[in-house]
Amino acid sequence: YFDSMAYTNHFQYLTKESIEKIEQKVNKKLITEFKIKMDELFYDPTNYFTFINPKNQQLPRHGHSKEGRHVLNLVSLSIFCTRDGGIPIMHRVYPGNVQDAEHFKKEYPRFMTRLQELGISTSDITLVFDKGNISPEVFEIIDSSRINWIASVRPSSHKDLQKLVPNDFSMVQLLNGKEVGVLEFKRDFQGKQRRLIVIYN
Repeated sequence: YFDSMAYTNHFQYLTKESIEKIEQKVNKKLITEFKIKMDELFYDPTNYFTFINPKNQQLPRHGHSKEGRHVLNLVSLSIFCTRDGGIPIMHRVYPGNVQDAEHFKKEYPRFMTRLQELGISTSDITLVFDKGNISPEVFEIIDSSRINWIASVRPSSHKDLQKLVPNDFSMVQLLNGKEVGVLEFKRDFQGKQRRLIVIYN
């Protein structure tokens, strides 16, 4: 019965464990039957404001609303998805007062376990995430897992680069015909020397 009440009546069976098993089976089908590539994955958390009274509820909590609704209670959602088709492969719903980097630190080991269950080597993966998920602890576990990654950084962490002017950049034409300026640096960041790409748009 495909109505909202039927879904609601069955929510009690969707435990964390059963959702994990469902995701695993779906992921295996994506790889074996639909040939979805898992080599480039994107990670992003967000939150949604609600009008839920948090009394006797675990999820709705006051936090930093990404929609600017700071007086309302939030529910957060994080998703790993493929670049190939933009398909979500792993998610977590969690309380709205949990900071992004703290959540990512806890989710990353679960992500690594999922890759292992799917028989995917970490050296075959490039994970893309944004600056809100960065912390020293996160980079410690990312470096130890030997995964490839791309992350944005806060301009405030490299203030000298804000003095660059357009003429400093080498212009490159993208496939869509748009031109962007590109400069490459080597910088010490989160305990190691990293490759830093600066874009002028």
